[in-house]
Order: sequence, then structure tokens, then C-alpha cells
Amino acid sequence: MQPVMASVLRVATFASTLPYFANADHPRHRVALEHQQSIYRYIKSLAQSAEVSSPEHLARQLLLLVQGAIMVAMMEGSWSTASQAKKVAATLIQIGSKSGVT
Repeated sequence: MQPVMASVLRVATFASTLPYFANADHPRHRVALEHQQSIYRYIKSLAQSAEVSSPEHLARQLLLLVQGAIMVAMMEGSWSTASQAKKVAATLIQIGSKSGVT
């Protein structure tokens, strides 16, 4: 398995765990939630480095985009989703950098 594919499947596995372990006290729920929160924190740190006006808002938008792109890529079995998501992400970043609105 390609390293990128393994990484994507790991992220998707954590994301798909949450609905099955909806009880916030369940250990698997906590692990999956922490994984998602770590992705958000990483994206937010990148947004802060880019000095956009609202790094929290942009990070949330990008997290939604990343998670959606992963699910679509898995459904379609195609990596073209990644290039489409990259274009959308670039647009979100550009909007956030120019107008201060993300």
C-alpha cells in the first residue's frame, strides 16, 4: 500500500469511528475525537502562520474540506478528489488573505 493511501485510510478510520462510538466517555470515541482535534490544531497553526484574519474559521473550513475530500476519494476510489480539494483550499486561503473574510 502506498504511504499516502495508508495515511488517508488511517485518517478516514478515525473519522468513521466517531458515529459508532457516540458515547463521549467511550475510549475509542475519545481517541478518534483527539485525532480529529489534532488535525484541526495543525491546520489552525498553518492558518496562523499564513496570517489570515480568522485562522480558527479558516481552519474549520479546511478541516471540513479535508474530511469531505477523504470520504469522496474513498467512495470513488480516485485521487482526483485531492487535486480538486487543493484548488478549493487555495481559494479559501486566498479569500481569507485578501479580504479578511473566510
